[in-house]
Amino acid sequence: MLSNEIIVRLAGRGRNVRRSDGGGLFVNVTSGGKVTWYLSYRHKGKQKTVSGGSYPEISVDMARVWREELKRKIKQGLDPSAFNALLKTQDYVFTTFEELAREWMEKKSYDWDRRVYSRIEVVLKNSVFPYIGNISVRDIGSNEVLDVLKRVEQRGNQVLPLVIRGYINGIFRTGMPDGRVLANPCVDLDVAMRKRLRVKNFSALPAKDFPAFYAALNADSGARLVHLALRWTILTMVRSNETRYARWDEFEGLSGPDPIWRIPGNRMKGRREHIFPLPPQAIKLLREIKYLNIIGTSVREASGIYLFPTSRN
Repeated sequence: MLSNEIIVRLAGRGRNVRRSDGGGLFVNVTSGGKVTWYLSYRHKGKQKTVSGGSYPEISVDMARVWREELKRKIKQGLDPSAFNALLKTQDYVFTTFEELAREWMEKKSYDWDRRVYSRIEVVLKNSVFPYIGNISVRDIGSNEVLDVLKRVEQRGNQVLPLVIRGYINGIFRTGMPDGRVLANPCVDLDVAMRKRLRVKNFSALPAKDFPAFYAALNADSGARLVHLALRWTILTMVRSNETRYARWDEFEGLSGPDPIWRIPGNRMKGRREHIFPLPPQAIKLLREIKYLNIIGTSVREASGIYLFPTSRN
């Protein structure tokens, strides 16, 4: 990658030279010491080059921002040579926060499932984009980010401001390697934020209390299928999400000696496939679950793929 020292050294050699910065961006240095930025790219199968102004008027950081902006336009199907692509210091428009946020989400989407992606998108749309979404990432400082977080705090939510701060931090870090973001405004914001209240988690149920628990569960007047879902979760020791979205096609060898439940990686928190050997008690539960699964067999046929469907979805 190029730096100011490297460019100055190239300009002093007294000969024509070209040096790449990566991603198609390069400088062309003449024998007289003039340095010009260029971007090499392909559009509709043709190799093209467009000028981005002269160094040092256009700094290394600004040239990298220009490169990313043009690459984004190329991805949208636009040809930089069709409009004035010359970088101007006085009126150049930098990436907005929402644009960078959506780029971050697109990169992260390979690690998230659809529900996680949708949840994060809703949080950003409701709590962040209305206030800083249209602002250039270079014009957003700690005060602007803190103002966003304070608005969420005022709604009485203790956890969401910390979650949003994590999202914003990741978004700004996405723009730092290519120079679009020069400083991350999320650094040291924790000292200005309200401290999270200490949460007292529910204690584990001692083994000696299990008989009383199951007696109370049997005496409960709720739906039997709900009771079975609780029993299934306790027996298999999975998270509630794994139980709620359990599908019949995830089970193998139910009639054989070694039945298993194969949970795909996209449904596990660690994104790794989980295989659970099923004991005889689990097979017994599955038979009753199948028998009581009226919604999946007669009410909503599309819900028949799940162990525990509801009448609504």
